[in-house]
Amino acid sequence: MTTAEWYDCRMAKAHTGITLLLAGLLLSGCSDADSLGPVPTFESATALAKRIRTGEITSRQLLEHYLERIDRFDGELGAVVAMDVEAARRRADGADEALRDGRSWGRLHGLPITIKDSFRVVGMPTTAGEFPDLMPEENAVAVQRLIDEGAIVFGKTNVPSLLSDWQTFNDIYGTTSNPWDTARTPGGSSGGAAVAVATGFAAFELGSDIAGSIRIPSGFVGVYGHKPTHGIVPLAGHIPPVPPSVRVPGVPPADIAVAGPIARSVDDLELLLDVLTAEGGETGPVELPPARRGRLEAYRVAVWFDDPALEMDDGVRAVLDDAVAALRDAGLEVDTRARPAFELASYFRTYFRILAGRLTGNAVPPEAIAEARRLIVAWDAFFSEYDVLLCPVAPVTAFPHDHDLRTRRIVVNGRDRPYVDLPIWSSLATLAGLPSTAVPVGTSDEGLPVGIQILGPPLADRTTLDFARRLAEHVGGYEPPPGY
Repeated sequence: MTTAEWYDCRMAKAHTGITLLLAGLLLSGCSDADSLGPVPTFESATALAKRIRTGEITSRQLLEHYLERIDRFDGELGAVVAMDVEAARRRADGADEALRDGRSWGRLHGLPITIKDSFRVVGMPTTAGEFPDLMPEENAVAVQRLIDEGAIVFGKTNVPSLLSDWQTFNDIYGTTSNPWDTARTPGGSSGGAAVAVATGFAAFELGSDIAGSIRIPSGFVGVYGHKPTHGIVPLAGHIPPVPPSVRVPGVPPADIAVAGPIARSVDDLELLLDVLTAEGGETGPVELPPARRGRLEAYRVAVWFDDPALEMDDGVRAVLDDAVAALRDAGLEVDTRARPAFELASYFRTYFRILAGRLTGNAVPPEAIAEARRLIVAWDAFFSEYDVLLCPVAPVTAFPHDHDLRTRRIVVNGRDRPYVDLPIWSSLATLAGLPSTAVPVGTSDEGLPVGIQILGPPLADRTTLDFARRLAEHVGGYEPPPGY
């Protein structure tokens, strides 16, 4: 135990009151980081914030607990790639002192977190997997909003180079592995972020998504992720786009990208979305209407699992079918034939033309923009009849590491498919700017997590989150990876 830890422990014991007395019993005398036990490790951020507010644990103790876990487990995972430990300890001590003085910093008071290494964070490099010497002078807007509500950023998590892969590896920090099977990828580009949440290295994470980069990693490691309605969470301070001093020709701002939370519960996602949007979005104030329905059985739900464009792996399909069966058993009626007025294959081609234009700097063909507008109108008509659409996060579970861009494929029911097929399902929400919540609903026969997407109309973020919460009452939910 360090001198500072001993001092924190003595100070906690010096305070009277039933709450701190119970906390002392729970913490077994503040003997070391492990004294927090397994429950705080994997509890939701919402529950951990309450524990800190009520004095059951201190911010400093939780920080030291996370640091110990990273030291113990991250060597084989490679999720956390940079840390500013001393600054985090000072801020955690300040958070604990503030509470002793009766002051609260906000809804995230004292929660230690990591941040995806594409968001600028003062005191740590922001490499985006490509720029090892980029030290920001100010925080990204979304990061600052988390800090202003009391969060403590102590580390950065790994990404693929320029966030341009559905695996997480780069020449600066190496490869991030999936805690459910370290021979497999956790997905990308928020791969390190999802692993940090899944393994209890941080209270929650901030990810970004332009091609499933929040949802695919969340699905691959079994956590919750939310891709918000486009534009409601500011992206200022995120790379890409890269700053002018290190701008790469052909990599312009990616204006179909979003920032959003990754966490261990739906309550966390909603809390974090409230924090991230409280001061407005990219173009002004954000007003999110309440959930469309007040009970599960009232939701009008469409399910889209079958499509000629992309067969789903049987192992994924079995888990998703079980999730729908659980909803039916709970009294929900679902429509498995309803579809928006377009074909998935043509939709994906339009999305990919726009994505390619944004990422290469080439002009997007006018006909692609016109088609995208038609597709958005089709969504409007669809969501006038249905509240949410359920579809896969990805057609497969987490796959083995493969860093060879020339030969990589995904394997669906024993047959090779083009690697670029992986984000077909995630493109549905991205092209139209729709909210989409990724929810863990079980594990495959191989013991790998499977996620489902819940899509809703623009600004219906509270609807997809509410349905996700009700779904979790009947099937799936976050589970810690075995061995962690």
